[in-house]
Amino acid sequence: MSAIPRSCHCPVCGGLPAREPVRVVTLLGDTVWVSVCQQCEHGWLPITRSREDIASLHEELYVPAPPRRSIVARRLGRELRRSCGRNATKVLDIGCSSGTFLFNLDKRWEKYGVELNATRSMLASQYAHANVQNCFVEDCAFADDYFDCVTMFAVIEHVTHPRDLVHEAYRIVKPGGVMMLMTGDRTSWRARIAGDQWRLYRSPDHLHFFSGASLIGLLRENGFRIESCAWRWCFAPWRPRWLRSLFRLPRAVAYAAIEICPWCLRHNWGDQLYIICRKPAAREDSVRESVSRSRRACCR
Repeated sequence: MSAIPRSCHCPVCGGLPAREPVRVVTLLGDTVWVSVCQQCEHGWLPITRSREDIASLHEELYVPAPPRRSIVARRLGRELRRSCGRNATKVLDIGCSSGTFLFNLDKRWEKYGVELNATRSMLASQYAHANVQNCFVEDCAFADDYFDCVTMFAVIEHVTHPRDLVHEAYRIVKPGGVMMLMTGDRTSWRARIAGDQWRLYRSPDHLHFFSGASLIGLLRENGFRIESCAWRWCFAPWRPRWLRSLFRLPRAVAYAAIEICPWCLRHNWGDQLYIICRKPAAREDSVRESVSRSRRACCR
């Protein structure tokens, strides 16, 4: 039996991990140990992957395919437009894959993307008519306060240092701009029922397993203001393909039923956590800085 690795502190809140980590067998048959924070319930693998390892694993696991029309992507695009306002034009999708989300946005957007897979970045540029760069977002050298909104769907759990990714997103979004992100919630009902067989545990390229508390805390620590949280389900089975097509109609009906009942989204029944957060405007930042400065003066 392999030794259980120990990790000192939670990479999100700095808390101590629980005594016994969670033993997980990935889809590739490897045994990994997920450390869990006692304070924020964040889970993480106590390993470090280089950028080259992340890029090569990304190329190995994901098969490129052209983008297609998506009910979910169109719904998220409408939510993003309502949050950003009519005057918003520039959107960046970090980890855009083949460009499905950008492909389903309306033509009023000026679309940008970042994708590690060279073939999928080319497909996103071709089909979504977006400016897609094949690199890490930190290497793009975007200007400060450049985008009206930034999106990250199923990205933050793959990186070694999620704090740096959130900090970079905060830097490039405009004051008053919006970030929308999605990741799995290990404290959701669906994840708790599945236990160590939870589908996101078994993915071999996931390094972090957020809880709602850990992700919200990370965003607030980097300056974002939380606008809304919603927990949704992923209904489509991955294999076999004929089963996926068989579930297409029931999945659409289930999505529609959940959207009609908004109170379902406010409870963590589904394991996909969607968060919309906003970067405070410059005026709010100055007020907050003056308040903190006066508090420090009073403490002296």
